[in-house]
Amino acid sequence: MMVLTAMRVNALEKLDVLVIHSYHQEYPWTATQNQGFKKQLTQSLPKYAINFSTEYLNTKRIPPSVEYKLNFLLYIGTKYKSNIPDLIYVTDDNALNFLNSESQLLPWKTPVIFSGINNINIKLSNKERIFSGIFEYKDFIASISLAKEVSPNLKRIIFLGDGGVTDMAIKHTINSDEYREKNIEFIFINRKNLKSAIDELSKVNVDDSSVILTSVGGLKDQDGNIIDLKHILDSIAKTGQKILVMEDTYLHPGILGGYVTSGRIQGQSAAEIVSGIFRIVGEQVRSGRTQGKAAGTIIADIIGEGTFKHNNRMDQEISELVISWADLQRLNVYLPAETLKKARIINLPAPLVDQYPDLIKWLVWFLAILIIVLAGFSIRMRQKSRLVKEQYTDTLTNLPNRVKLLRDIRAVKRPSLAIIDINNFKSINNLYGLNVGDELLKSLGAKLQGIINGKCKLYRVGGNQFALMNKVEMSAQQFDADFNELLKEVQNNDFQLGELDINLLLTSGISRNEVEFLIPRAEQALEQAKKKNEDIHIIEGVNDQTEKYKENLRWAKKLNSALENDRIIPYFQLITNNKTGETTKYEALIRLVDDGEVISPFFFLEAAKSRRHYASLTKRMIEKTFQAMIDKDVTVSINFTVEDIRDKGTISFFKQKLNEYQVADKIIIELTESEGIENYHEVAEFITSVKELGCRVAIDDFGTGYSNFMHLIHLNVDYLKIDGSIIQNIVTDKNSEIIVKTIVDFTYQLGIETIAEFVDSQELLDKVIELGIDYSQGYFLGKPVSSM
Repeated sequence: MMVLTAMRVNALEKLDVLVIHSYHQEYPWTATQNQGFKKQLTQSLPKYAINFSTEYLNTKRIPPSVEYKLNFLLYIGTKYKSNIPDLIYVTDDNALNFLNSESQLLPWKTPVIFSGINNINIKLSNKERIFSGIFEYKDFIASISLAKEVSPNLKRIIFLGDGGVTDMAIKHTINSDEYREKNIEFIFINRKNLKSAIDELSKVNVDDSSVILTSVGGLKDQDGNIIDLKHILDSIAKTGQKILVMEDTYLHPGILGGYVTSGRIQGQSAAEIVSGIFRIVGEQVRSGRTQGKAAGTIIADIIGEGTFKHNNRMDQEISELVISWADLQRLNVYLPAETLKKARIINLPAPLVDQYPDLIKWLVWFLAILIIVLAGFSIRMRQKSRLVKEQYTDTLTNLPNRVKLLRDIRAVKRPSLAIIDINNFKSINNLYGLNVGDELLKSLGAKLQGIINGKCKLYRVGGNQFALMNKVEMSAQQFDADFNELLKEVQNNDFQLGELDINLLLTSGISRNEVEFLIPRAEQALEQAKKKNEDIHIIEGVNDQTEKYKENLRWAKKLNSALENDRIIPYFQLITNNKTGETTKYEALIRLVDDGEVISPFFFLEAAKSRRHYASLTKRMIEKTFQAMIDKDVTVSINFTVEDIRDKGTISFFKQKLNEYQVADKIIIELTESEGIENYHEVAEFITSVKELGCRVAIDDFGTGYSNFMHLIHLNVDYLKIDGSIIQNIVTDKNSEIIVKTIVDFTYQLGIETIAEFVDSQELLDKVIELGIDYSQGYFLGKPVSSM
């Protein structure tokens, strides 16, 4: 927990909040409270870095027994022992009951803010913890009055619930004399089984009864399994009863409506209490009255003053009358005009065009004939224009389509074509639905369109595929460089769709063949890229082979010059310790300086291999890196490929320089070979020899090539760098998260430390730390620079 002092106001910038929900994550009432609280608190406290941790009691499915409570408190106390939250937010009665008890299992004095509580008579007996929050004041009087209006001959009101804590709290309240009505019988159906509840409800006379739902989310089937809420409400509505509800979660086809409370506003109001408290905290910090106090203590003191304790102001604010017009008509219910005037009407009647189809049809015919007579020629021209546009335009993204691409190819003298495919797009559709998939395609199309320059044109050519082709003549190198920048820009940014943040991985194939084969070859290149797990695969055209050869010659000449004039240099990217936050490790990355511009190996590495400069580059990197380490207390990793290991001259030079600079204990060798190792023993012998000298060894890009579990057991390495393509998916892809967790658990047993690559956001860093990975590396933490 944070400690506030008068001299350091900025200590308030971090706030740890533990959220505990009574029900499961998918339950609508829980989800709306959770969203309302987090969104409102984040907006209300913009100067705070709020870290939310969320737990679900799942008491709709698991009975909240004493044993379960004790186990849960023990779990919470153990999990957050080293990072006690500054504030606890709980929703609904079960979660509050769990914390409102004398227990040595959770001895924190952390204050508790609550919402969605039905038991307004609850006695908050835990004297070690301060409570404040929002009660769910259901407007029983208004609901009973509405029941009488719905059924003019009303003789009984049925209160239907699932027998849970919330249901029984409502029953206890309604049974008081305050709500009793003369000549109206209150009947409580409190069943845990849906069929039993429906059977009993079906026996009630529809004409002189109204039904009010209390809490039905815990109803189960014959096997004791929780039933989907929509199915529960469908089953209740099919009884033909006049159904009223008291929370917006239950507004469903077949439900008349009612005076409903809002889970979203419950959560927002709880957040407003917290933000109000922190405004007072800020005033106290500025006045110097908080010196040496923990944040939780300050918050508890403020709540204890009574300013916010058990705030009852929500009674009017969260109760709204909502009426379903369609169900009023279906059940022949007539409500007074005064009642309808103050209600929010949903499911309104169909528009006039549906109510009077014949009349509208004749009017349309009349207007159509009139328009044809007055502007027939204009209409024909517009129709022709529209048909042409539809022929060449994708209707979803409004981009040119495949037909337009085939037409445009013939207009470009030397076309280069890239086909872009969204990885795992089918999984996105299955997980989030087709509507989200369509919105993602539109967002990606707009993003790509905003990035490309005037020299290229974007098309949508298939379900999850886009194409990019140059509009004017340009070199293959320029097209490839521009395309690589485009992919980097897309993959380094999330796509925000409502509450979702989706990170995309793209695979591409590039073709520069003759016109007739441009698209088929690009599709073949895309297929090859997928097979080889590459970001991009290129199939060159016959004519472009000469250009590629010239390009390699040009880079080979630049390499010769750079080696002769000492313009091959290392850049260093920091590697951060996730436990301490310290940076004492770096990775050395090769760069070429050309006319003052720093060039990445993407452009010259192929030329280096084809012109036998590769060993010279490795040696130059060894020398330059060791020189940069002089008088620095740092550890540096250098990349070695299988080609380096097999080059006896390179290995001899490496060992000689280790002895000359005396840095063996500060060197980590990263073995990088995505295509695998043909001679496993050769690598194992190399690792043994360099470790005897004092070096440490890391496996790079784990998940490709030789990086498998069986080799890992015997290679005796010290570090494992998890492949960035896996790391970048752990926030959005459960399978990737499971894979990484498995890797971390496995390496922990072997005493191997793990490093996450491509960490490019705070959200991804938080997930990496949560999964127990030891180190992180990526642009979010630091880009490669020329010095350590």
